[in-house]
This record gives sequence, structure tokens and C-alpha cells, in this order.
Amino acid sequence: MDMEYLTHLNFRILLKEKITLFMKYILALLISITAFAEPTPTDNYLALTATLLEHRIINDDHLLCMIDGAENNKAINPILESESQIDSQKLIASQAYDNVLKDNIDASQITPWAKERLSQEAKKRSEKKEKQEETKNFKVNNFQRLAINRLYSCAIDKQSMLECWTIKHNEKSLPPKEKIGPVTNIEIGNQVLYAVTKKNRNIIYWDFGKKVLGSLSDIGPVESIKASYFDFCAQTVSGDLYCWHHIQPSPTPSHVHGSVKDFGITSSTLWVIDKNTNALHKKDLYQGNTQWEEVPNLNNAHTISTLISEGVVSVCIIFLDQTAQCFDEENHYNSAKEIPIPAEWQGSIQDTSSGQSYICAVLTGGSTKCCRTDEVDSYGA
Repeated sequence: MDMEYLTHLNFRILLKEKITLFMKYILALLISITAFAEPTPTDNYLALTATLLEHRIINDDHLLCMIDGAENNKAINPILESESQIDSQKLIASQAYDNVLKDNIDASQITPWAKERLSQEAKKRSEKKEKQEETKNFKVNNFQRLAINRLYSCAIDKQSMLECWTIKHNEKSLPPKEKIGPVTNIEIGNQVLYAVTKKNRNIIYWDFGKKVLGSLSDIGPVESIKASYFDFCAQTVSGDLYCWHHIQPSPTPSHVHGSVKDFGITSSTLWVIDKNTNALHKKDLYQGNTQWEEVPNLNNAHTISTLISEGVVSVCIIFLDQTAQCFDEENHYNSAKEIPIPAEWQGSIQDTSSGQSYICAVLTGGSTKCCRTDEVDSYGA
């Protein structure tokens, strides 16, 4: 029996260690409620049990004890019957049972209800275990690429399939990976996931908010993609770089560079590694036809990743020797603005991505490591 009419009550009092008059008052209110469905004494008995199970004050042993009593045609206080020592939480619950048991309880309803709850509790434990196993396997999975923002995270596994998860626990907003198929590259903008399909090397996108799957203009086979809050750019296999602004509906992209090895986008700046010189260049996205500016003292650059840490937009450069350096986009010359990279990562960094206050890296061999950007200790698989 599902007593939904009780779920609006504040039963957190059972989680407190002290017995107070306020707690007793709320408990009495819980027991005496009759406003919704005019519950019978048996309804109150079972509803109290359901609430205590939900808050983990009682467990399967108490349900079994209730079944034993019901088989003898008796409704019992399962706490008093099964425990010799009672803490403050269970003392309140036991008092609640005593109050409910003052009325006539139909013991014949207890056994089927308790057996159903035992089945439900077993199912919950099984699902929790499966979820833990999925999470464990997911953490140790070997990823090729990562894409992270403050709400959503996605990765490409070794089979080129997309895996996404969200801290909002809203799985319905995640992309249908069976419709997307194998991909080679992914990026997450504001509320949009961009991916390069493995079959045709074209760009598709998934809008997390609208739950819409679409595609962008065909610019030829795509090598790499990057996204910021407002902008999205794609590098073709030939090294041409195209950018979109405020996609949806998809406008015609702008051709911004013709010799790109890798690139990155921050809030207002486009960063490019020239494939002929390995030099790092930058250009303001919103200043018209401004010239590219070479960034000094950052030679032998290999790949670029952009980060957001505590509201500060930063750039990470992975060099040819697989070491990395991260810095504030406005103060690349200031070493005090550098984001520390754990020493054990250096020399094996393949890819980087970040959330609001942390950075993650895919290392040689496919292992994934993460750390807060204000710390140097890392964790991961």
C-alpha cells in the first residue's frame, strides 16, 4: 500500500538524536493525520512502517517480525519485539507504534503488505548494486576523449561509443547514443553536445534542454571540434577552421584559418596552433578582422584545452613531450596565474577537459585522472 498522503510530512525529526517536544508534536501529527483519505488504523500502521523504512529506522528484520506476528493474527510493535536496546530514533518510532496499536489493526492485511515491501526492498538493493557496478565499470573504462561542463559530462570509449552522465540525475536529457552511433570527437557548449560521426566525419549536435538531435552545415571531413558558451568551431582534415556563433538554427560558418594543428575557444578568444610552426596564436572573436597574435614562450605546442575554474577562463596547452601548462587567458605571461598540473600526469597527457573547479586528463594507456584546480592531488581510475 502506497501512502502518498504522508510524504509531505517532515519526518526528518527521526534523524535527530535528541527527543524534543517539537519532535513529539510532529510525530503525533504524523500519526493523527486524517485529512486526505481518512485512513483506517491499519492504514496508519502500514504508513508509519513505510515511512520508517524510507528513513532507514527499521529494516527487513522488522518486517519479518511483523509477518510472524500477523501469522498469529496479531499486529505488533516490531521495534520492541526485535530489539533489546533502542536508541533515541527508534524510541520515538516505538512510541508511534504504541499509539497506533491502541486502535484495532487488521492483521490479515499486514502479511501481504510486508511481503510486498520485502520484495521492493530487495529490488532496491539489487538496483543499487547494479548501479554501483555500472559506476565502477564506468570509472575504469578506457576513454579516448572527454567533454565536461558544470552539468553534463560525456566521453568516448575505446569502441568509439558515446557515454554521458549528469549531476542533475535527469537521464531523459541525455543523448540517445544508439541513434548517434560511433563518434570520433565530442565537445559540450552551454546546453549542447557536439560530436563528429565516425562514418561520415560530419557534425551532429544534441540539445540537452530541448532534447533535439540535429546536424550542422557540411564543411568536409572534420578532424576536431571545440565549443564555448556562445561559439562553436570545427577543424577539417585539411587544416581549415570554421566557426559558428549562436547556433540554432545553424547559420553558414565563417572560415577563420587555413593552417590549423589544433585550436581552442575561450569566452572571447580563439586560440590556434599553427600546423607548420607549432606556434600558438590568438585572435579576438568579436573585434572584426583583427590580426592573429603569436603568444610568446609557448613553442612546440601540440593540443589546446580550455578550462573554467571558479569563474576564471583559462587555457591548457599540451606540448609535444606530453607535458602541459595551464594559464589565465588574460595573463598568459604571469606564472602566478598558472593552474597547477599534478606532477604524475606530466609526460603522459593525451587530452584534458574541465568543469567548474576541476580539471581531468586522459593519460597514456587510457586512464582518466581528475583534480580540483586549487589542488595538486589527483584521483581517478
